[in-house]
Amino acid sequence: MGGHIAYLAATEFDLDAVAVFYGGWLPTTDISISRPEPTLSLTPKITGRVLFLVGEEDHLITPDQRREIADALSEAGVRHEMVVYPGVGHSFLTTDPAASDDAWRRVHTLLTGD
Repeated sequence: MGGHIAYLAATEFDLDAVAVFYGGWLPTTDISISRPEPTLSLTPKITGRVLFLVGEEDHLITPDQRREIADALSEAGVRHEMVVYPGVGHSFLTTDPAASDDAWRRVHTLLTGD
């Protein structure tokens, strides 16, 4: 749920940047913090950059949901990057060293500008 909370925080606080790992349930009301409207509907309130990191095989975030999230960010004019790691699922930080290394490199760049 951490990725969802990071995305939600970006809608409520004036953050320069946020990294979202495995941001599930954003376009749904399946969990209590995404009610009464899906958290994704709050996307226009995001003021900073969003780095969205997800595994291609993540069981919580379907390809259609990834497109919906990317479209919402684009339509709201939010500077963002969605990175989909091929062949990996949820929690890839602990299961795939190559994806993990790349993700942390991207987070470092996001936060430091390097």
